[in-house]
Amino acid sequence: MVLSQRGSVIDEYIIFITPTPLQLEIFHKILSPDRVDDLIEQSTTAESLALIGILTKISNSPILLRATAESAKEKERSMFHKRNFTEAANLVPEKAQIDDMSLSGMLVSFVSAEIFHQVQGS
Repeated sequence: MVLSQRGSVIDEYIIFITPTPLQLEIFHKILSPDRVDDLIEQSTTAESLALIGILTKISNSPILLRATAESAKEKERSMFHKRNFTEAANLVPEKAQIDDMSLSGMLVSFVSAEIFHQVQGS
């Protein structure tokens, strides 16, 4: 349970969602043992925080990783290039669109839950 600033109780739930095969493949590419060792030994706090942001984007929808790769092209010294995350971004299908819910386990779960609630309400 969480209290809001006004003192009212807000219920919070933790839901574990299975990532899609694409998400798992991207996570494996970024979090391979040799890369994790490199990140631990040589990364700065800023790079660690940037990595958390990238992993969050992948969790939300892998299409966001491709958008990050596009914006990183302009910045040669970005962590994206330094850590060679471009390979992981290239795993996202070229024809993938931002509204493709099948790329994200979270979005698939939310859509399924919404459909379930609509059926229950009928």
